[in-house]
Amino acid sequence: MTDEDEQSELFEEFLALIAVQTGTQRNKLNTDTVIQSLGVDGDDACELLEELKRSFNINLDGFEYFDYFHDESWLVTSFLNIALYMTPEGRLNMANNRKTKKDLTVMELFKRIDPKSGQLN
Repeated sequence: MTDEDEQSELFEEFLALIAVQTGTQRNKLNTDTVIQSLGVDGDDACELLEELKRSFNINLDGFEYFDYFHDESWLVTSFLNIALYMTPEGRLNMANNRKTKKDLTVMELFKRIDPKSGQLN
């Protein structure tokens, strides 16, 4: 098996794990899929990253979690504000504020696999 075949197989296993963890159909995932677009944020994001780290030895050194994801308290507060208190304009402002987080693609995570031990554990 060539290195390219191994990488391709590893990527397929990587996508399969993301599909299972997020409840997303595998055929909906590709290199450009934004993790947050899968409904992953807060604790769910933390759990996904932990599982990818455990299974694929992803290196998260220097990874700034809060550059990409909100914490659970932000999610709860946002939901309550939208549901109970805010005007339509306020909802739009909150949605725009949500977009201030950086997008994290599947490929960006895949590139963090340690090449020496990136095989599925």
